[in-house]
Amino acid sequence: MEWENNYFKIIGSPTSLQINQKNSGAVIIATDNHKYLLIKIKRTDNTEHWEFPRGFSEKNETHEQTAIRELKEETNLSNTAKMTKLGEVMPDSGLINVKIGIILIKLNFNQQIKLQKSEKIFDYKLVTLNQLKQMIANQDIIDSFTLAAYAKLISIKN
Repeated sequence: MEWENNYFKIIGSPTSLQINQKNSGAVIIATDNHKYLLIKIKRTDNTEHWEFPRGFSEKNETHEQTAIRELKEETNLSNTAKMTKLGEVMPDSGLINVKIGIILIKLNFNQQIKLQKSEKIFDYKLVTLNQLKQMIANQDIIDSFTLAAYAKLISIKN
């Protein structure tokens, strides 16, 4: 069995499955004055999730370029003061062949945040690191990309 779209190529047999993601992506940890941006998004199963902004890369786009574009598209934020690549994460190293960049962007939240409604992003909040930790403990954040990015963030804080 083979199936393909603009983002993935799936190859399967009765005993194995392999997903090749055609382009990479980025998870964006947007921060200003010890606050971190979370967006609330409705996913394809109609559940709502608090997450860091993220998205697929376009052809030949670096993780950093993806982060800047996705942050602008999803939130209208563009005044990036400093950007640091914290590393990469594989969504499922046993199944999906791709590395996603984790990008820390320091910016100014005084800009007008305008959410991308067409992608079902309908709310946002600015939280402290302790509030973020509490949201994870309370199961308010279960998105694997956000959890991985949080782990990278904590690793550089300590």
